Amino acid sequence: RAALPAPQALSAALRVEARSDAERVLAQIWADVLAVPLPGIDDNFFALGGDSILSLQVVARARDQGLALSVQKLFSLPTIRQLCEAPDAAAGHEAAARQAFAQIAQADRLRLPDDVIEALPMSRLQAGMLFHSELSQNGAIFHDIFSFDLRLPWDEAAWRAAVRRLTERHAALRTTFHWNAYSEPLQLIHRDGDIPLSVADLRALAPEAQSRALADFVAAEKARPFQPQSPPLLRLALFRLETGRARLTLSFHHAILDGWSVATLVTDLLRLARQPETAGASDADGALSALFIQQEKQAENDPELKAAWQRRLAGTEASILPRLRPARPAAGARSVRRLSRMLPAELSGALDAAAARLALPLKTVLLTAHLRVLALLTGSAAASTGYVTHSRPEREDSAAALGLFLNTLPLNVALQAGSWAQLARGVFAEETALQPLRRLPLAAVMQLNQGRRGFEVGFNYIHFHVYGQALRLPEVTVEGVEVFEETDFPCLVQFSRDPRDQGLELTLAWDEAEFDAPQIEEMAAYLQKALTALAADPDADWLAAPLLNAEQTAQALGPTPLVVAPPHPDLCAWFEHAAQTFPERIAVQGDTAALRYRELDARANQLARQLLQLGVLPEQRVGLCCQRQPDLLVAILAILKAGAAYVPLDPGYPAERLEFLVHDSAIHVVVGDAESADALPAGLALRWLDVAISSGDDTPPPRRLHPQQAAYVIYTSGSTGTPKGCVVSHHNVVRLIAATSERFAFGPDDVWSLFHSYAFDFSVWEIWGPLLFGGTCLVVPYWVSRSPEAFASWLQQHRVSVLNQTPAAFRQLIPAAAEHVLPDLRLVIFGGEALELASLEPWFQQRGDQRPELVNMYGITETTVHVTERAIRQADLDARRGQVIGQPIPDLAFHLLDRFLQPVPVGVPGEIYVGGPGVARGYWNRPALTASRFLPNPFAADGSRLYRSGDLARRRADGEIEYLGRADHQVKLRGFRIELGEIEAALCRLPAVREALVLLDRPAAGEPRLVAYAVGDAEPAALRAALAAELPEHMLPAVIVALERFPL
Repeated sequence: RAALPAPQALSAALRVEARSDAERVLAQIWADVLAVPLPGIDDNFFALGGDSILSLQVVARARDQGLALSVQKLFSLPTIRQLCEAPDAAAGHEAAARQAFAQIAQADRLRLPDDVIEALPMSRLQAGMLFHSELSQNGAIFHDIFSFDLRLPWDEAAWRAAVRRLTERHAALRTTFHWNAYSEPLQLIHRDGDIPLSVADLRALAPEAQSRALADFVAAEKARPFQPQSPPLLRLALFRLETGRARLTLSFHHAILDGWSVATLVTDLLRLARQPETAGASDADGALSALFIQQEKQAENDPELKAAWQRRLAGTEASILPRLRPARPAAGARSVRRLSRMLPAELSGALDAAAARLALPLKTVLLTAHLRVLALLTGSAAASTGYVTHSRPEREDSAAALGLFLNTLPLNVALQAGSWAQLARGVFAEETALQPLRRLPLAAVMQLNQGRRGFEVGFNYIHFHVYGQALRLPEVTVEGVEVFEETDFPCLVQFSRDPRDQGLELTLAWDEAEFDAPQIEEMAAYLQKALTALAADPDADWLAAPLLNAEQTAQALGPTPLVVAPPHPDLCAWFEHAAQTFPERIAVQGDTAALRYRELDARANQLARQLLQLGVLPEQRVGLCCQRQPDLLVAILAILKAGAAYVPLDPGYPAERLEFLVHDSAIHVVVGDAESADALPAGLALRWLDVAISSGDDTPPPRRLHPQQAAYVIYTSGSTGTPKGCVVSHHNVVRLIAATSERFAFGPDDVWSLFHSYAFDFSVWEIWGPLLFGGTCLVVPYWVSRSPEAFASWLQQHRVSVLNQTPAAFRQLIPAAAEHVLPDLRLVIFGGEALELASLEPWFQQRGDQRPELVNMYGITETTVHVTERAIRQADLDARRGQVIGQPIPDLAFHLLDRFLQPVPVGVPGEIYVGGPGVARGYWNRPALTASRFLPNPFAADGSRLYRSGDLARRRADGEIEYLGRADHQVKLRGFRIELGEIEAALCRLPAVREALVLLDRPAAGEPRLVAYAVGDAEPAALRAALAAELPEHMLPAVIVALERFPL
């Protein structure tokens, strides 16, 4: 690929000469404007070096020759053949600027000073800049200072004469701004102006002293604000450094000059000083500015243009950079810093070659890399930037005018997997689509976007061809440029072409209150890596180019998992070992009954033998339908000892849901208690085995149990309205306990509370944590679990040492437990939903943060209960650390990845992917869904899988992992994972509901709750009653709001 010739070489060999008069005219115009040999009709304008500024000259000259051409058309059809074969459109000449004062009210005109030759409304950008300048009295926002180091003969008289001529030639240098004096904010162009030129001779100073003097001047100049209503808004300073060397400094308000205008000003000034007879076109009366304002007003009053912008903005989001370690400036001050670096010459050349090969502007190539980095830094598959574009009228003389002709517009690009070339062409298509929309000012775009800019990071590319004219002046050399400028962007990425050697400079300017230098330096490194990869091979997959270094990648992928070997291969073998070791200890305690380890083991053996007699086979799903009592654990153990997997059938579930679970998991046998027997719907043809009837041989039944054999199938909410059963193996569970036993010091003296429903996988942890180590599993009666006061007494009465709680339940327990000492409680483990650290403040005030130890554990059913753990202390609350979830359990892989399965940098939200022996087998009988959530591990060659959690988190600069919430439509409430779509689907199945929307509401006071909005005719109470027949209690909306229609 590297040996392939560039497009220019191909076109030279295969060039098709112009055939018609129109083609010959365009070919000559391109040759003159681009300074290239006469092109063929298939040569690409951008491959020949064209860009947006040069396109103005091409368009203007073509129109002068009677050809219908516009910038938009040239971007869309960049060859002469395409332009001439396209259907003719109206030539679209820019309307001539109206006579002076035509754009202001007559009353305002009568009040103008006598020396005013033109008055115009301020542009929206000018008004915004002046507003921010007034708002930032202690800063230098939009006060720009450019310094040029020159080598040329010294002639002070020529300089002063050139300044006078310069002021006469350019209306922008005689412009003032007035907010309140007229019926609208106006800019006034005065007949005369006086641009001050200060001259200082520094030749007597040593070079170090010269540098200090120049720096002191710039610092003092920053502190001299401009008064927009009082001329001048430009100050010039000339420093004589040595014979033949000088520094020219321009200090001006950005409202009168954009970057191209600065280049034009300096070039014109040097030409007037050295060769005044060569001075070219100018805008002495402000005609170009008047035309620009006229076009802006027309755009603001164009309903079709606004509608186009509304369509473009719909559904887009700004790319927001992470805030890692911002420095806080002094009150009222705004500090903007700049990082500039020249790209290596080899890279600059390679980028030029890549742009030529792709037949795209270099700006597009640079923008492509910028958008790729923005996607990386936001963890998104789309990137939005502030696209700085000129809106100069399409006239040839517009390039010579001074003024502010800029606009910055939100540009949003969805990044599709593919090659750099494909990505760049997609970016260019978006740029082209923006061309006919570019005249609507950003302020008007924001009004269409609910006041939002639509971007945070700006992008600008500078290639001011006009500097070339200055460089061609005799005895003039520009040795260097220093720039001080402040915008209101939090961050600006700018590429500039050095007019001397055509090198590329990368500059990043940032607000120190938002970002710090190391973060910006990393961003610059990412940009350079992206540019290098693109330039090296535009046909390569852009996702294959690693932007993070090895250390950053390792940080995003998390620590390398350890190999944890459980002492026993399955739950049955481990439990039987505990029963043999602690036969007389209490294994399970209920409200009125208890079982010792030998009793629990014997009864489970008897029941397992009965299951085998019923023909239960290995991995067969067996229903479990019991109340909260010790016999529940007998049933679970028996099902496992029979080699089967239990499926929770909570007797509190609606009959419709229980019927679905039975059919979906193909259950034929159910183990339950007499109290729950009537919960199952009739007609299911099930074999019912009563857990209380245990007799016969109580020795372990024969079994051949593989560690990967299913232990249970727990159903979680499904986004399509259908619950899905997660298949978890014995090994998934035993390695969880083995990997955490040392950290939490599990042992025979512990008393664990079994607080949660066995249909919630937190119960797996609560059951096996004690039973595998000789501890006691305390089954909490349902009525106790519903009363925080009763539960607090229960904890103290039964000397509970390990308590597992959802944060919602614990918040209610804190006040109820205030009067209880709880001396045995050593460990409180949170799981099931996000933990708000501030909610623990009352607990720490009561009991401190040492004993019991409070531990936050993030987990997922599909990765076997828990994934990470972190102890929470008072210091975490004081530091407002957010929803920190700690580090992964030692044997698990924990990755933060973006939409393309790429590791995300520090601070960037990424989706949590979990790998290792905790990853479940998948979803029962749902192969497509399993394939979409359990993915091949791209970071390992061992055939392992990663589970895609749908949860978002970020790794902060201090190494902490902070949970951010769901990436999809799923929420966690009181420990239950709920797909809001399942509730919506259930609502929409009701005949009285046409549309439905369900949200998780987090009121300022009170607990989170589900709120449903239903469009239809039914009463909310009737809807809730109908839902109660289908959905479990935790999925019922607390509030249902009936609507006639959804608001737009």
